[in-house]
Amino acid sequence: MIKKNKKSFLHILLLSFLLLIILLIFFSISFYKNYNEKPVFYNFLVDENNFSYNSSYVSSYGPILPFGAEVRDEFGNSQLSPTYEFYLNDKSTVLSPLNGYVLDVGFQPENDDYYIWISPKKNSAWIVEIDHVKNVTIKKGDYIHSGKKLGLVGSWYKGIVGRTELMIIKKEIGGYYTYYCPYLFFSKNLKQKYSVIIKNTLKNFNSNSYNNNPKKMVLPGCFYYVLKDGGYKNRENLKIVK
Repeated sequence: MIKKNKKSFLHILLLSFLLLIILLIFFSISFYKNYNEKPVFYNFLVDENNFSYNSSYVSSYGPILPFGAEVRDEFGNSQLSPTYEFYLNDKSTVLSPLNGYVLDVGFQPENDDYYIWISPKKNSAWIVEIDHVKNVTIKKGDYIHSGKKLGLVGSWYKGIVGRTELMIIKKEIGGYYTYYCPYLFFSKNLKQKYSVIIKNTLKNFNSNSYNNNPKKMVLPGCFYYVLKDGGYKNRENLKIVK
């Protein structure tokens, strides 16, 4: 009788151990899938009809500053831009480009506006940062859908031109971050619509600069596919990933 009970106990213990292993494998696969799930954009962030073409207040490329364009910081140092940067009529609306969780909303006193972080999953390695937004309508912890109003463009020249930025960040092992061309994450329908709009917007603003630029774009609005930082979100020395 004792031997029979002992065998039953060992049998139950073995089954429990196997069940635990199965559950661990299941949750590991689920975590890995969520962690690596890439964002998908179903919306362009802004309405292209609100682009500003005022050459006194927009970038040398026009209303869209391309990903990977060479820019100068406040000290005159050259660096590569890791964003799509848009210049629009003041008070233009900013819309969420994706479905996802709002990870953070932070005030930037130096600009008197906010940044917003959105991820497709709560534990995702991917962060979509929308920078320079004012009159924010969402909060940290919200789950939002593509097309949801986030607020208005941040002020660039008050009452004349506003600006906002779209940046895609992936957290890497070792504290590094990589920055991706936003066009890579456009849905099929969004690519069909905006590939031409982006190209024409850049080309029509300054056709000579666009056609004669020694750096050719690898995708609409992008000089590179990926840029890598110097560690811990140091964006001042971004490297080209080939």
